[in-house]
Amino acid sequence: MVGTLCYSDSRLDPAASGKRIAGLIDESGFTDKKLSEIMGISVQSIHKWRHGKNFPDIENMYILSRILNVKVDDFLVPLMKIQIDFGELETTESRRRRLCFWMNWKKY
Repeated sequence: MVGTLCYSDSRLDPAASGKRIAGLIDESGFTDKKLSEIMGISVQSIHKWRHGKNFPDIENMYILSRILNVKVDDFLVPLMKIQIDFGELETTESRRRRLCFWMNWKKY
């Protein structure tokens, strides 16, 4: 296997995610009040999202992504990224799969 594996910590950075949500809302031109009316939630909920005090639940995150025309992933910032370089490392299993593929064997 050649290449690099990028691993993200599964935990999210609330402050950075809040800033990203705030930036996307600001870019959209919606006010918090208008957005809360469209989504049927309180202005305080949006305020908490903007300031990293709370995350939108999955349903509200999806609705917000549709309104702002972005992916749900665009709201989320992981705590850290780890990058692992494998160089020229190739496992026995990957060699077997490559050999089976080139010899047109069905089981790979």
